[in-house]
Amino acid sequence: MEDREFSFECDGSFDDLDDGRLAAFSAELSPGLLRLQLDFRQCSSIGDAGLAALAAHLPPELLQLHLEFHACSRIGDSGVAALGARLSPSLLRLQLNFLWCAEVGDGALAALAAGLSPQLQELLLDCSWCAGVGDAGLAALGAGLPRRLETLQLDLVKCVEVSDGGVAALAAGLPPRLRTLQLDVGGCVKVTDSGLAALAASLPKRLEQLRLFCSYCAEIGDGGLAAIGANLPASLTDLMFDFLQCSMIGNRGLAALAAGLPQQLELLQFSAQHCGQISGAGLAALAAGLPQQLQQFILNLRFGSSVCDGGLAALGAKLPPQLRKFQADFRHCGRIGDGGVSALAAGLPPELRHLQLDLGWGPRVGDGGLAALGARLPRGLHHLALDLTRCSRISDNGLAALGANLPGGLKNMQLQFHECPRIGDAGLAALSAGLPPQLAQLHLDFPHSSKIGDGFLAAIGAGLPRELAQLSLDLTCCRSINDEGLWTRGDPQELRPWGQTRLAAEAKAYRCGPLCSLAQFVRGWRRR
Repeated sequence: MEDREFSFECDGSFDDLDDGRLAAFSAELSPGLLRLQLDFRQCSSIGDAGLAALAAHLPPELLQLHLEFHACSRIGDSGVAALGARLSPSLLRLQLNFLWCAEVGDGALAALAAGLSPQLQELLLDCSWCAGVGDAGLAALGAGLPRRLETLQLDLVKCVEVSDGGVAALAAGLPPRLRTLQLDVGGCVKVTDSGLAALAASLPKRLEQLRLFCSYCAEIGDGGLAAIGANLPASLTDLMFDFLQCSMIGNRGLAALAAGLPQQLELLQFSAQHCGQISGAGLAALAAGLPQQLQQFILNLRFGSSVCDGGLAALGAKLPPQLRKFQADFRHCGRIGDGGVSALAAGLPPELRHLQLDLGWGPRVGDGGLAALGARLPRGLHHLALDLTRCSRISDNGLAALGANLPGGLKNMQLQFHECPRIGDAGLAALSAGLPPQLAQLHLDFPHSSKIGDGFLAAIGAGLPRELAQLSLDLTCCRSINDEGLWTRGDPQELRPWGQTRLAAEAKAYRCGPLCSLAQFVRGWRRR
């Protein structure tokens, strides 16, 4: 029986793959194929002639086509036009990657749009860093989108000629059946609040997933967020935003967005790094608008210079009771201290299963906050990840308090305490003694810690759970560790076995004391 699916990956590994060889390769494709995936990324000798030859030999009844031409800099409008002219009329899914193809421009998008199958249901197109792509191309694409399209993913990172007009024209052509929309205009500096307003006004009423990435669009501010909030379809279940370096966004926009969040939303991801106008009041407004049915909440306010304890307290008081995953990044938010961490911890929902809290570079976060967090960890938690890099007020006491309160069902724990000078063997020993018996994955990063030495290795050697399957340690520049600490447990063959599991371990211990290799230490726990 003839194969109906074919996949080939080159990935730049064939330096001699040029247009002629691609043409010969294409001629051998089976005409009965239904699914075809070809990866020619970084094959710099492939150009328009090769793409045209491939297009001429595409199987006539293809249902799915995925082509990767990332960094194929010789491909331009004529090659893409040849492809568009030969697309199968029965095509249901089309994925094309022209990232870093500098010769691809508006003509390519117009020709491609003209050849799209009316049956098409999924279109994924990456034209990032294609300097020739602008408003005319987006207008042509919008006008040519098939009415049956259900998924549209369009990546236009650093297409600097794209402006509000192009976004508006694309939005005007969004099909009514669309369920998933992802638009990345990161670095498109001509996109402003007006473009977001036009997009928001044209969002299909049946939309279920919206992912909007606008990093480095400096002219986007509160007006854009307010327009989106006022037009979010009630059918949405997944919502993702990235406004990195959109410094005009502040409390008013965040409040307006929060007020429009659909009540049946299950996933919300909001990232606004380096947005210094967002303060505790904005965070409180966002918290007040969180839907009660929310299952996953991912928040990134890194470098939020105005975020403070009051905002974290307001957030903790309003976390939805059904929340299963909470991930918050407050790194470099220098106004957050123990009071905010304690208040946030007090509001953690009892059903939470996944918690990731990044508080690194927080000079006001210390033992009190860490102890309060440990005491309030939900008992059913499965995954815990904490980043407290350079939180210099944290000491052995805070680590001991955390270890004493780890949930018994915890399966995955990741702790990062880079350059925390007050943490030493005593704190890590207390943490090791509290490791839950069901723990399967443990990742500990304590580099550049002068107080960590052989006592920690002895303690963790005695306390590793039987179910542990993966261990990762980073003890870079912990100069107090030496060879004796590796073998504190004696002959590795005398160590207790860990059931049927096998320990896969990796370790970094560069510039430790007279240490041969920390890998020897880890290898001692591998079950024979």
